Amino acid sequence: MGQVIARTRRAVLGGGLGIIGATVASAQPAPGRAISGGAAATGLRSGLDQDQTPALQRALVAARDGAPVRLPAGRFRVGGLTLPPGARLVGAGVGATVLVQAGAEPLLTARGDGPLILQDLTLEGGPSATRTVPLVALADVSGLDILGVAVAGTGRG
Repeated sequence: MGQVIARTRRAVLGGGLGIIGATVASAQPAPGRAISGGAAATGLRSGLDQDQTPALQRALVAARDGAPVRLPAGRFRVGGLTLPPGARLVGAGVGATVLVQAGAEPLLTARGDGPLILQDLTLEGGPSATRTVPLVALADVSGLDILGVAVAGTGRG
Protein backbone atom coordinates (compact mmCIF):
# COMPACT_ATOMS: atom_id res chain seq x y z
CA MET A 1 0.00 0.00 0.00
CA GLY A 2 2.88 2.40 0.70
CA GLN A 3 4.06 2.10 -2.89
CA VAL A 4 0.58 2.88 -4.22
CA ILE A 5 0.40 6.04 -2.10
CA ALA A 6 3.88 7.10 -3.19
CA ARG A 7 3.06 6.56 -6.87
CA THR A 8 -0.20 8.49 -6.56
CA ARG A 9 1.56 11.33 -4.75
CA ARG A 10 4.23 11.52 -7.46
CA ALA A 11 1.58 11.58 -10.18
CA VAL A 12 -0.29 14.42 -8.50
CA LEU A 13 2.87 16.37 -7.76
CA GLY A 14 4.48 15.86 -11.13
CA GLY A 15 1.34 16.72 -13.09
CA GLY A 16 -0.34 19.39 -10.99
CA LEU A 17 2.51 21.09 -9.22
CA GLY A 18 5.33 21.24 -11.74
CA ILE A 19 7.99 19.56 -9.67
CA ILE A 20 11.25 18.99 -11.49
CA GLY A 21 13.82 16.56 -10.10
CA ALA A 22 12.38 16.38 -6.58
CA THR A 23 12.68 13.32 -4.41
CA VAL A 24 9.49 12.60 -2.51
CA ALA A 25 10.35 11.46 0.99
CA SER A 26 8.26 9.39 3.35
CA ALA A 27 5.12 10.93 4.78
CA GLN A 28 6.53 11.22 8.29
CA PRO A 29 7.46 14.43 10.10
CA ALA A 30 11.15 14.93 10.65
CA PRO A 31 12.09 13.44 14.02
CA GLY A 32 12.86 15.81 16.86
CA ARG A 33 11.32 18.87 15.22
CA ALA A 34 8.55 20.23 17.38
CA ILE A 35 6.03 22.60 15.93
CA SER A 36 7.06 26.03 17.12
CA GLY A 37 7.56 29.50 15.80
CA GLY A 38 4.78 31.38 14.12
CA ALA A 39 3.75 34.03 11.69
CA ALA A 40 2.07 36.46 14.09
CA ALA A 41 5.18 38.54 14.74
CA THR A 42 5.80 39.06 11.01
CA GLY A 43 2.57 40.92 10.35
CA LEU A 44 0.98 38.06 8.39
CA ARG A 45 -2.81 38.45 8.47
CA SER A 46 -5.44 36.23 6.93
CA GLY A 47 -8.31 37.33 4.73
CA LEU A 48 -6.58 40.33 3.16
CA ASP A 49 -6.78 41.01 -0.56
CA GLN A 50 -3.14 42.11 -0.37
CA ASP A 51 -0.24 39.86 -1.28
CA GLN A 52 1.11 38.44 2.00
CA THR A 53 4.32 37.09 0.42
CA PRO A 54 6.75 39.55 2.10
CA ALA A 55 5.48 38.74 5.61
CA LEU A 56 5.52 34.98 5.06
CA GLN A 57 8.93 35.15 3.37
CA ARG A 58 10.32 36.94 6.45
CA ALA A 59 8.90 34.23 8.72
CA LEU A 60 10.47 31.45 6.63
CA VAL A 61 13.86 33.15 6.50
CA ALA A 62 13.77 33.85 10.25
CA ALA A 63 13.06 30.19 11.12
CA ARG A 64 16.29 28.51 12.14
CA ASP A 65 17.45 24.89 12.20
CA GLY A 66 14.33 23.55 10.50
CA ALA A 67 11.98 25.17 12.99
CA PRO A 68 8.51 25.13 11.47
CA VAL A 69 6.58 28.23 10.54
CA ARG A 70 3.06 27.57 11.80
CA LEU A 71 0.27 29.37 10.01
CA PRO A 72 -3.07 30.05 11.66
CA ALA A 73 -6.39 29.23 10.04
CA GLY A 74 -7.34 31.62 7.26
CA ARG A 75 -6.73 32.49 3.63
CA PHE A 76 -3.39 34.02 2.67
CA ARG A 77 -2.59 35.39 -0.82
CA VAL A 78 1.03 34.63 -1.68
CA GLY A 79 3.04 34.26 -4.86
CA GLY A 80 6.65 33.64 -5.71
CA LEU A 81 7.34 32.52 -2.15
CA THR A 82 10.81 30.96 -1.99
CA LEU A 83 11.18 28.06 0.42
CA PRO A 84 14.67 28.13 1.96
CA PRO A 85 16.54 24.83 2.49
CA GLY A 86 14.97 22.86 5.35
CA ALA A 87 11.78 24.95 5.37
CA ARG A 88 8.82 23.53 7.23
CA LEU A 89 5.49 25.20 6.53
CA VAL A 90 2.65 23.97 8.77
CA GLY A 91 -0.98 25.07 8.61
CA ALA A 92 -3.95 24.54 10.90
CA GLY A 93 -5.41 21.82 8.67
CA VAL A 94 -6.59 21.14 5.14
CA GLY A 95 -9.21 23.73 4.28
CA ALA A 96 -8.45 25.70 7.44
CA THR A 97 -5.19 27.24 6.22
CA VAL A 98 -5.31 28.12 2.51
CA LEU A 99 -2.45 29.65 0.53
CA VAL A 100 -3.96 31.29 -2.54
CA GLN A 101 -1.78 31.99 -5.57
CA ALA A 102 -1.30 35.74 -6.04
CA GLY A 103 -0.26 36.83 -9.50
CA ALA A 104 0.93 34.78 -12.44
CA GLU A 105 3.99 33.15 -10.85
CA PRO A 106 4.17 29.90 -8.86
CA LEU A 107 2.78 30.10 -5.34
CA LEU A 108 5.82 28.28 -3.89
CA THR A 109 9.30 27.78 -5.36
CA ALA A 110 12.42 26.00 -4.14
CA ARG A 111 15.70 24.98 -5.69
CA GLY A 112 18.24 22.56 -4.25
CA ASP A 113 18.84 21.29 -0.76
CA GLY A 114 16.10 20.21 1.56
CA PRO A 115 14.29 18.50 2.96
CA LEU A 116 11.15 20.59 2.66
CA ILE A 117 7.99 19.90 4.65
CA LEU A 118 4.51 21.09 3.71
CA GLN A 119 1.89 20.06 6.25
CA ASP A 120 -1.80 20.57 7.03
CA LEU A 121 -2.74 23.21 4.48
CA THR A 122 -4.40 23.80 1.13
CA LEU A 123 -2.63 25.24 -1.92
CA GLU A 124 -5.06 27.01 -4.26
CA GLY A 125 -4.52 28.41 -7.74
CA GLY A 126 -5.46 32.05 -8.11
CA PRO A 127 -7.66 33.71 -10.72
CA SER A 128 -4.67 34.29 -13.01
CA ALA A 129 -3.40 30.69 -12.75
CA THR A 130 -2.82 29.07 -16.12
CA ARG A 131 -1.74 25.68 -17.40
CA THR A 132 1.72 27.07 -18.19
CA VAL A 133 2.49 28.38 -14.68
CA PRO A 134 2.82 25.66 -12.02
CA LEU A 135 1.32 26.13 -8.59
CA VAL A 136 4.54 24.84 -7.01
CA ALA A 137 7.93 24.80 -8.77
CA LEU A 138 10.68 22.70 -7.20
CA ALA A 139 13.99 21.84 -8.83
CA ASP A 140 16.69 19.51 -7.51
CA VAL A 141 15.15 19.36 -4.03
CA SER A 142 16.76 16.55 -2.04
CA GLY A 143 13.63 15.67 -0.06
CA LEU A 144 9.99 16.62 0.22
CA ASP A 145 7.47 15.56 2.86
CA ILE A 146 3.85 16.33 2.10
CA LEU A 147 1.49 15.62 4.97
CA GLY A 148 -2.19 16.51 4.78
CA VAL A 149 -1.97 18.94 1.85
CA ALA A 150 -4.80 19.56 -0.61
CA VAL A 151 -4.44 21.20 -4.02
CA ALA A 152 -7.30 23.16 -5.61
CA GLY A 153 -7.97 25.48 -8.53
CA THR A 154 -5.00 24.54 -10.73
CA GLY A 155 -4.80 24.62 -14.51
CA ARG A 156 -7.21 27.43 -15.22
CA GLY A 157 -7.09 29.25 -18.52
